[in-house]
Amino acid sequence: MPPRRNGNPPADRATRPRLDRIEWSEGTKGPLASLFWRGRVRVVEGAKERRYATDEVAWLLLEKRPNELKAYLCWGLDGAGYEELVTTAHLRSTVEQFHREAKQMLGLDQFEGRTWKGWHHHVTMVLLAYAYLALSRAQQGDTHPLPTLPKTANALVLEMAIQRLLREYDLTRPRAKRIARTMLEEFTTWED
Repeated sequence: MPPRRNGNPPADRATRPRLDRIEWSEGTKGPLASLFWRGRVRVVEGAKERRYATDEVAWLLLEKRPNELKAYLCWGLDGAGYEELVTTAHLRSTVEQFHREAKQMLGLDQFEGRTWKGWHHHVTMVLLAYAYLALSRAQQGDTHPLPTLPKTANALVLEMAIQRLLREYDLTRPRAKRIARTMLEEFTTWED
């Protein structure tokens, strides 16, 4: 008889859940893919002695990577297909990138007011600025890879400085661009 682990019988290949290889995006080195399993689960609440199943049902999505197992609980996606669940679970890195860029570039974490109204105004302005930068970035066309958001912000700051110099001084555009670039490099952390 085979040895038992933790009092449980060894997992038989026939009883193991089937893992499916699913690609969720295209990476710089090829498709991003892992092995996944999904199943419906019911939320259980209560203390250890008095647990009970609730009416709340969700998808449990398991992702098996080398040396790692990740679990996602997905609510509100009852009609979603397998691939859609996987894609939604991997949106987390996009959300984290947004938070990082909004804090570092646009000051999302810089609010020092005391009212909810002020905080809402601050967040609204940061989100509008982020949307403007993202739209400007996307409008640069499909001929080249999209520039990073910081590069797009720097290009917009440079253009605003050029426009101001053109408006206030009798300069040619190339001269205004040289002056604006020099001022930004000397007086800020701006990089081209």
